[in-house]
Amino acid sequence: MLLDSSGGLHGTVGGGCGEAEVYELAQLMLRSRDSVKGYLCHVDLTEDPDDGGDKVCGGRFDVLLTRWDTPEEASLLGQAVEAIESGARIHLETAWDEVVPGFWRSGDSHEARPIEPRVFWAESRSEEPSLVQAHQGELRFTEPLGGQLRLVIVGAGHIARPLCRLASEVGYEVWVLDDRAEYAKIEFFPEARTVVAGEYAAELPPLANHPGTSVVLVTRGHKHDQDCLRLMAQKSLLYLGMIGSQRRIEAVFAELREEGIPAEALGRVHAPIGLEIGARTPAEIAVSILAQMIMRRRLPGLPARATIVRRR
Repeated sequence: MLLDSSGGLHGTVGGGCGEAEVYELAQLMLRSRDSVKGYLCHVDLTEDPDDGGDKVCGGRFDVLLTRWDTPEEASLLGQAVEAIESGARIHLETAWDEVVPGFWRSGDSHEARPIEPRVFWAESRSEEPSLVQAHQGELRFTEPLGGQLRLVIVGAGHIARPLCRLASEVGYEVWVLDDRAEYAKIEFFPEARTVVAGEYAAELPPLANHPGTSVVLVTRGHKHDQDCLRLMAQKSLLYLGMIGSQRRIEAVFAELREEGIPAEALGRVHAPIGLEIGARTPAEIAVSILAQMIMRRRLPGLPARATIVRRR
């Protein structure tokens, strides 16, 4: 979450009472001219609702606040904005000493603890934030920024429209491709970054070269899906899914294996596409596809056709 000195707020750390506490401390930091550049703020939402408290969400979490106000930090921020706007993914690393997140577990005060943060851009391949203890008690928190997720929907039919809308809501930059100009129109996909009309063999490969790309094959016919899968199967993608019945997909995979496409590559394809939620309508199928895309990104260790069961 980013707050500026004019009161502007961008992003969130969860909303509600916890975010209000963080916002109040951040405003104090922005108004202050003291030497404290950072705080580790503990937020406790475990009040008993029977006592009339308003913090009924439950749980506890720590928030790292860092004030950026020097010319050097402004330069760092400018570099970050430039990199993110170019489509790159960068990693912001904050290091500090002694104060460990979760310090409240030891029975210490829940007051925010001042820290002396050292902020810089780091080299990292991680897709998720990480907190590690380095040498001599130093803690380092690394968070990825930028690296826009891209979804290429191949086929501009009845499933593509709700999928485009839903995917844009959760942060994907959506590109739609169809070989029929009468279907590939931006008015049908107002949330899309771009809608392309053209031959799949010519237009699809360059669209899928962007880092962090997912591809969904939902064309008007199995032949087109198979032709596109042949182009995409061995690419490094976050997600690749193809619509079709189990019988048809087995036939397609058998033919592609005979052509020399490795079974390992085909094993990464999500087909039949989507989580098994009993979806029937185009919008429901779009939900099942997007849910599977999120699952693959957030839970990459699961097998391709995993079913998640949670016990209450």
